[in-house]
Amino acid sequence: MHNYILASALLLKSAYADVVYSKSLGAGGLPDEAPVLFRDASRTPISTGTNAFRVANGESWQWRVNITNVAVANASDSSQDLGSDPHVAYTTYDLRWPGNGTLNDQLARIANDSESGLGSSDSSTTNLTMCAYIIYGLKASKQETSCSDALGSQCMQGILSSLALNGPDPTCGTLPSITTIQGCTAVLENADDGLSSVGMQLGNSTVRPNVTAHARNQTDTFFYVTDIASPGNNLTVLEEHQTALQMMILQIGSQSSMTCMSFNDDVKSSASASPSASGSASATSSTASSTSSSAAAERLVGLGALGLAGLAAGFSLL
Repeated sequence: MHNYILASALLLKSAYADVVYSKSLGAGGLPDEAPVLFRDASRTPISTGTNAFRVANGESWQWRVNITNVAVANASDSSQDLGSDPHVAYTTYDLRWPGNGTLNDQLARIANDSESGLGSSDSSTTNLTMCAYIIYGLKASKQETSCSDALGSQCMQGILSSLALNGPDPTCGTLPSITTIQGCTAVLENADDGLSSVGMQLGNSTVRPNVTAHARNQTDTFFYVTDIASPGNNLTVLEEHQTALQMMILQIGSQSSMTCMSFNDDVKSSASASPSASGSASATSSTASSTSSSAAAERLVGLGALGLAGLAAGFSLL
């Protein structure tokens, strides 16, 4: 595997030389620069964690975060010497659910499950949209799997309440600014470079085969963060990804859940490993998982019937 990725990196260097990597947040697939290389490298992450959360019909789903240090032989940076082994820190999110089928299939099943309280027995009139809302830019002071521990229960409940007041949004518009939410002021002290948010639609229960829409499968990346390139022996940016508070709200119809994690305990193990041309010190990989719905799902709230004011899905500075 390592030889294969090294060969890919060498081919990349000759085909796409002098790429300047920058910090970016993306909804959907892979970064435009060398997507195949990033996809292959992410299969052997340095840090990986899974949080369980419960959806409306009581099923336990999983949110997984992977952090990878990708070897990018094509990197260029006029402000620093990248040496012979530059890397880019790369964070990805994906979902897993019970059973087979696409995410749209699962939402259709929830819509027709009387236990969910969200749909009806008539699938032709049931329309459930699943939105993901992500806030990025906070730093965790320790390893986290709990939003209430990381943010404080007042801040966490304030964020969910602000979303609930606006009601479910079929366009998955961006979140209200947390700078105005009571209880979040102290949390913002850990956002030295400011916060960004993104809202995106992950699936819909009524999507039909003749509709042009991405049918999301299990473990498909739906959100990623890339960074600037760094010399292979400089793990500062990688450690910033590991100590970042990964924070996500998933909204299905009129209910939402919030979950958080960070990988602070992985920083020492990453520092003790020397990055290789494969882009991943896989021997140092660790899994920080939480299967407790009370700790990881945090809170399931019902949203009102009011709609957001037509906000388009996308990024916003908070």
